[in-house]
Amino acid sequence: MRQAIITKYHGPTNSRGARVSAKASAGRVTIPYTYDASADHIHTRAAARLALKLGWSGQFYAGGLPDGTGNVYVCLPGRPPITTIDRDWFAIAPGPDGESLPVPAESRAAFGLIV
Repeated sequence: MRQAIITKYHGPTNSRGARVSAKASAGRVTIPYTYDASADHIHTRAAARLALKLGWSGQFYAGGLPDGTGNVYVCLPGRPPITTIDRDWFAIAPGPDGESLPVPAESRAAFGLIV
């Protein structure tokens, strides 16, 4: 069964800066909240980081949670031709072995990955 990815904003504390977490039954990641993009884009970066960590591929689309605390990302069937990220969706192209392909260098910054 496919798993949804849920993201949530966590405000700053006395010891940690603001951050966004992404979680699914299979795992969790937390990234710093940066102010270089929109809030939706930061949530999408967190969800994409988790999908990459778990080796998932596909086209993921976002929707807001009813209480306004974050987003939910679901994977639609199909094989995306490219690995890319946008404000409210991302795609991770599968490799020939079915595992996700490495993120191209030009997209690494957009995914919030070290360039």
